[in-house]
Amino acid sequence: RNNGIMFAGIRSFCESTIIQNNGTKIGFAAFGNNTYTISINDSVKIAQTINHLDTLCDIVVIAFSINKKDIIYTKNNNKKHPYMRLAEKFAQICIDSGADIVYGDGEDTPQSLDLYKDRLIMYGLGNFCTPTCNKYNEETSCAPIISVNTYSDGTFCNAKIHSFKQINNRGPQIDKEQNAVRIIRKRTQTSNPETRIIINDDGTILSKTKNNTVLIIEVLNEGQTHLGKK
Repeated sequence: RNNGIMFAGIRSFCESTIIQNNGTKIGFAAFGNNTYTISINDSVKIAQTINHLDTLCDIVVIAFSINKKDIIYTKNNNKKHPYMRLAEKFAQICIDSGADIVYGDGEDTPQSLDLYKDRLIMYGLGNFCTPTCNKYNEETSCAPIISVNTYSDGTFCNAKIHSFKQINNRGPQIDKEQNAVRIIRKRTQTSNPETRIIINDDGTILSKTKNNTVLIIEVLNEGQTHLGKK
C-alpha cells in the first residue's frame, strides 16, 4: 500500500479492494487455499465478499489459486480433470454472486477459457514472473497475459491473448511462436467442445453468439440511423 500497489486476498487484513480506472470502479478479490487466504471452498464467504463488491463497483474481477493438495483424484465417469471440476464449480459460484471476470493460475500451465452467463472465465494463466532458476518445459514456460474488454454491465465483449515465455534466469520474453495461444485454444476445445469461445491465430478471443447486451446496442445504433425519418 505504501507504494501505491493495490492488492487483495489476505484473510482478515485485505480481503478485497476497489481500483479506480478512468471513472470506472473495479472491485477485486482473491481466493485460494493457503493459510492466509479465504478458502475457495467457503462458498458463503465468497458470495458475501463478491456481493458486497458488486453493490459498490461497476466491474468485479476475481482471482483464484487452487493448491494441488486440495485436488481430489478419484475415478469416476466425469472425464474432466479434477482441477477443472473444482475450478468450474468455484468460478460459477463467483459469477452467480456478481463477478464479471474470473481467472486462476492453473496447474503451472495455461488452461482453457469459457463463458458462463456471458462472463469470461480463464481457468489458468500458468506461471508469470516466477523466481529464477526454475526449469521450465514447453508448457510451464508459457506466461500469457490476457487483456479483456467488457460492456458496462460486465458482459464479455472481446479479449486477446498476449504470448510470453519464461527463459531460465532471464524472466518473461515475447513469444513470437504464440505457444500460449496454441495451448489455450487446444485445451478450450478439448475441455468444452460446445464452448461459445473462438480463439483466432493472433490470440483474439471472440464469442460465437451475441449476448443480450450486444443485441441491445445494435438495435439502439440502428435506431440512431433512422432519427427524423417517418
